[in-house]
Amino acid sequence: MFNATRLTCFALISSIESDSRAAVLELQAIHGVALPEAMITKVEARLAHDRGSSAQSAAALVDFLDFADTQEFLLSHKALLEVALRDSLLAIARLIGPFTRTRNRVAHTRPLEIEDLPSTVDIAKQLVRDAPEHWRTTQDMLARIEADLSSVLGLRVSLPADPVNEPFHNLPTPEFDETGFLGRSAVLRKIKRYVLGSWPAISILGDGGIGKTAIVLKVAYDLLDDPKTDFEAIVWVTAKSQMLTVTEIERISDAIQDSLGMFSEAASQLGGGDAADPTEELFEYMATFKVLLILDNLETVSYGRLREFLREIPNGSKVLMTSRIGVFKENDVKLDPLSEEESRSLLMALAHGRNVKLLKELDEEGRRKLVQKLKGHPLYIKWVVSGIQAGRRPSDMTASSQMLLDFCMANGYEQLGRGAWGAESTPEYASSSRYSLSRGTRVHQQRECD
Repeated sequence: MFNATRLTCFALISSIESDSRAAVLELQAIHGVALPEAMITKVEARLAHDRGSSAQSAAALVDFLDFADTQEFLLSHKALLEVALRDSLLAIARLIGPFTRTRNRVAHTRPLEIEDLPSTVDIAKQLVRDAPEHWRTTQDMLARIEADLSSVLGLRVSLPADPVNEPFHNLPTPEFDETGFLGRSAVLRKIKRYVLGSWPAISILGDGGIGKTAIVLKVAYDLLDDPKTDFEAIVWVTAKSQMLTVTEIERISDAIQDSLGMFSEAASQLGGGDAADPTEELFEYMATFKVLLILDNLETVSYGRLREFLREIPNGSKVLMTSRIGVFKENDVKLDPLSEEESRSLLMALAHGRNVKLLKELDEEGRRKLVQKLKGHPLYIKWVVSGIQAGRRPSDMTASSQMLLDFCMANGYEQLGRGAWGAESTPEYASSSRYSLSRGTRVHQQRECD
């Protein structure tokens, strides 16, 4: 199920396109102008991909125009347009590129960027302000959303779009889709370079809730559309075993328990899963096809054959992992907290997206103090916003963060006794490290959160 942010973008984009297509049909009816051949060819390809059939009428073709198409067509006949409509289209001409990219992310189920929703709202408002008589559907949708944000829930996202040639993938909709991905551009570029480089195994390391899963999903989705990518499949497997709510830590009952379970799930996603040895079956797939295998939340599973598996990754395939601790001599990237500005952007994006009045009306000094207490920790920010949304005060949430600390620290240090640190991980070393590291980090984290 899509979140309110994506559905709001979809609702506004659909409304804008509905109004612009009506303008195209009116222009054709009054002046008899036809779509250019190049546009007809493009639109027929969309229609055939979507419905498996060709157009039966000119109106059917118009239904498969996107906003960039309609604007191009209308402005190519601007002398025939009413002044208000023409001027409204000209006023947003410089925004067509970003708007089209937002539309493509919605149409192709790609993760949203943090500016997608506000920029879409701004375009819709500007069109309505400049030519209200020509953008009635858009005007009605803006009013509906303003009156009740939840009115978009339940909509089915469906926009005419050009066919895309992408690798097979089973990537989930990321949690950051609620706000759009923000920040960490340098780290994002580094991870992409590593994945497209010569290293067969890459790990993203960091504390629980710091955003490892989010950045790996962002990388994976970006690779789907990267012309430099030659992966034939991107396979996602997660061993996430817990969920944090405002009131408790919930266990996921059917979570994967060991590396063998991860291999079995990956092989199943690729079409197998019935072999006696899922590891060998997965090897065969990765040797035959160029596969990017993403293993999420590795600290929650027993490693079993993981190290041996990482030694034998077939040429051309890669493994990208997230974990709170290192696994084996992989190329690793340590994920640091968000900057203060990024933290503020995330806080306010969540506040506006969820319509949390207390945070939206908080003065700038109050926001600054709250952001500083949250220390750039994405999960902490989301947890505090959820608590405030449920009726708790910000000070209560930041003063009672022990459950959050327990969630963030869980699993990582327990793995030290399973050989996660190679030769150093004798039972005695693991035991003492588990005590000193967990205790020291808890003290540090508690100071940071207070």
